[in-house]
Amino acid sequence: STSGTHGTLQTVGGGLQLVSGAGATMTIGQTAAYSLNLITNNTSAFTLDSSQNATLAGDFAVSGGNVGIGTSSNSSIGLYVNRTFATSGDTAVSINPTFTAASGTNYGLSVVPTASTNNVQTIYGVTVQPVTAASAITVTNNYSFYASSPSFGASSTVSTNTGLYI
Repeated sequence: STSGTHGTLQTVGGGLQLVSGAGATMTIGQTAAYSLNLITNNTSAFTLDSSQNATLAGDFAVSGGNVGIGTSSNSSIGLYVNRTFATSGDTAVSINPTFTAASGTNYGLSVVPTASTNNVQTIYGVTVQPVTAASAITVTNNYSFYASSPSFGASSTVSTNTGLYI
């Protein structure tokens, strides 16, 4: 254990821990089944376990650059998901917000492409293109857009329910 002006560096459980006096801790090693743990204001903010699973507490922002999930990032795609799923029912992207505002309008997904003042010929708000492999394959059903039946709670009142509104 070594103490300095800005904190203490110590070995803990086969790992290394840096503790500041302001409630910030960084642990590197096998302590409590994680390889990296960053604590701010006495709350675990980021953990990376020994299987390379990362957990973030709080908001996450990418202020520059792009994100790739299951692949490298793509310089022309802000969020790029490209991975193989082998189990029936797998979902590449799932958006399940819970709204608690007493009034107003909420959006589960808002897509707002905006053209600049330059000459833009085409904008697609949403494009869907199901693709099959270049082999003999049978797809029983293909739905480019599918609106599931809503599930309203027993005490809910919905004045108008529309599957697709144009």
